[in-house]
Amino acid sequence: SIEKAIPAINDYIGFLSNDTVKYKAVLIAPYGTLANYYVNVKQDYPAGLQMFDKILALDPTNAAAKQYGDQIRAFLTKKNAPATPSKKSPK
Repeated sequence: SIEKAIPAINDYIGFLSNDTVKYKAVLIAPYGTLANYYVNVKQDYPAGLQMFDKILALDPTNAAAKQYGDQIRAFLTKKNAPATPSKKSPK
């Protein structure tokens, strides 16, 4: 399962992060894998959003990371918004 691979993926990211200029394009894939895992398997949307933000830090033109990040931000904003009382009809 992917859960067993997460430590190895994080180690790989750690190694590649020593030279983000050289490994910029290579780093995007493991960040994408982690984003997918956090969002779709764990339903940990803040962690998934962090991974998409890391992709965007490496490649601000990455349309998929921007789209998914924006969707997660909108979801979290809506989820964390204070509940508004329902408007009752006047009697």
